Amino acid sequence: MIKFFRKIRQQMIKENKVTKYVLYAIGEIALVVIGILIALQINNSNEAKKDRAFEVKMLHEIRNELIQDTIYFNMIKERATTARKGAQGMLNLYPDAQPNPDSILKYGRMMSTRFLYVYHKGAYEALKSTGIDRVSNDSVRLLLTDMYDFRLPRAQNSIENDRVEQTSSRNQIKLLANMDIIKMANGIVRPNISPKESFVGNTEVADLIVETNNINTNADRRLTSLLRASKVLLQLLDRELEIENVLEGIPENNWNK
Repeated sequence: MIKFFRKIRQQMIKENKVTKYVLYAIGEIALVVIGILIALQINNSNEAKKDRAFEVKMLHEIRNELIQDTIYFNMIKERATTARKGAQGMLNLYPDAQPNPDSILKYGRMMSTRFLYVYHKGAYEALKSTGIDRVSNDSVRLLLTDMYDFRLPRAQNSIENDRVEQTSSRNQIKLLANMDIIKMANGIVRPNISPKESFVGNTEVADLIVETNNINTNADRRLTSLLRASKVLLQLLDRELEIENVLEGIPENNWNK
């Protein structure tokens, strides 16, 4: 093809057809430019498809991790609620001159409920390392950064700081009850826990009850807020990824409480 056009140019030069040659040269340049533009458009289109494929893949991974986290957050929220209810039950018992021993043990066990706050962030960090602007949907991008750069770390700092201050489960038991080991009539050896007589009027116990109530109330509030934000983000991801069964299989309890 190149030889063909070269022969045409040479023939025009020999025939001294300057005007036609100039017009031909302009046309040839135009064809080259058009060819380059078409090639660039094809290349850009291919790059855009690759970028979108990568974006969709990462959003799917983030969605899967967020689903796991919402299930886990629901579980630890229930544990925080159990500990808080135990503390509230103890608050009601504390002023009584002779509180019921079984109730003390019941609420004491509830108060000693523990949980570990963790969440997945690998997929988000992988996406962020390549440039968060690769997320084309502005709303999705804003909610992702809000969730992973603000909400989740802030909740972690708050809950983990409270856990550092929280009295250990073993020390809680020591404050509330006596621990012993007994041998039953059938020969089975088991631990025996009985409430301390000094329960009422013990300022350490009072501090423990208030501490447990406050810490788990804060955790409950933080987790409720996270679950609501997670629900909004998951719904937006489902729409972006065109997933029909929005939030299918994720427990709805506690999200709106």
